[in-house]
Amino acid sequence: MHPLLIAFLGLLFGFIIGYAIWILLTFHPLKTQEISLKNHSLPGLHIFAFKERMVNSYIIQTSTTTIMIDTGIGEKTLHGVESLGISPADVKHIFLTHSDYDHAGNIASYPNSPLSVGSGEEQLIIKNVPRFGKKNFNAFGRDDYEIINEETPITVGDITILPVFTPGHTLGHTCYLVQKQYLFTGDTMRILPWGKRVPFLRFINMNHKQQLESLRKLDEFMETNNVKFLGTAHSGIQWL
Repeated sequence: MHPLLIAFLGLLFGFIIGYAIWILLTFHPLKTQEISLKNHSLPGLHIFAFKERMVNSYIIQTSTTTIMIDTGIGEKTLHGVESLGISPADVKHIFLTHSDYDHAGNIASYPNSPLSVGSGEEQLIIKNVPRFGKKNFNAFGRDDYEIINEETPITVGDITILPVFTPGHTLGHTCYLVQKQYLFTGDTMRILPWGKRVPFLRFINMNHKQQLESLRKLDEFMETNNVKFLGTAHSGIQWL
């Protein structure tokens, strides 16, 4: 084999291995657990993370109200929720960061829970726009969803949720600030093991330039609103 070809194959192999390690380092969701809120806890507030494959969904619960941020993808998440004594009827509202299947795969299991999603996401839900390429559309298990058109607070029982539009990963990707402290970011960012926040993977984003703008917007939002906690979909959590 020609020495130049050997060198090229060595470089290619090194690049592939390095990139694989990079992805593995940045995909580290929490194990299913109740998150310790340390000294930042509001009285009676509980946050639970559920892991299925490489994604987290979350439940936020008070003594009277239960909401979900994303629903996860399969039976493991459903069983995790049930293990807390929470039935589908107990979930008062579901807020989706976006319509990708790993975030919305279980929505049909909560048929009576109101379901909200950012306005730009509807084009993906109704299949006017493909998620990837020209023919790969997002599957979506419910027709009865509510569109969030404004970044104004939403009250569900005694929980307040502020949507923050962060398009780029998908058309209508939306983050949610809960109880003025806890920000759930979906796929707006990844958190590296040493704490640095970076954009989601370019080849999965629908509009990477827009994603970068949304990340800058979120950085400013976190500083302005004195956010204490980040809950990502694929990179665990971070206290600020």
